[in-house]
Amino acid sequence: MRYEKFDLKADIMMGAALVAGFLLLPRSCTAVVEQNYDATDAVATAEDMGFTDAEVTEVNRWYPGFQGCDEKDFIGFELNATNPNGDEVDLLVCKGLFKGATIRQK
Repeated sequence: MRYEKFDLKADIMMGAALVAGFLLLPRSCTAVVEQNYDATDAVATAEDMGFTDAEVTEVNRWYPGFQGCDEKDFIGFELNATNPNGDEVDLLVCKGLFKGATIRQK
């Protein structure tokens, strides 16, 4: 019977490369979205919906779905703003690759 010789080091390197590629793929999509939609666009989106004094407090680039956005979103902007009633609110403006921006109130 013949046994094939396995190259354990090559198998480990291939596995590590696949895992790294899987983890970095969403980040590359985030970079594409961020080129066309940045913090000033997120503020403009909030202001178009009637919020005033909008200010970005944080940008979520790594897996924004775990931070309140949808699973199809690639970037999320956390904002402080004043709603039309005059109350200060925390918002999350999310943006995906092939979809418009979504505003969520925290």
